[in-house]
Amino acid sequence: MILVVDALCSSADETHDSMMKIYMNRFGQQVECVTTETLLANWPADGRARSL
Repeated sequence: MILVVDALCSSADETHDSMMKIYMNRFGQQVECVTTETLLANWPADGRARSL
């Protein structure tokens, strides 16, 4: 799963920061945390998934 960290919000900054730490540290194998800039820079121009 790709989590776009600067596209998420919370009702409290403290909660948001805590959840980001959990996602990055505990779920590092299941969740990839990226910025919107990184996501868009790597998104294929034609919208099709790249083969691995």
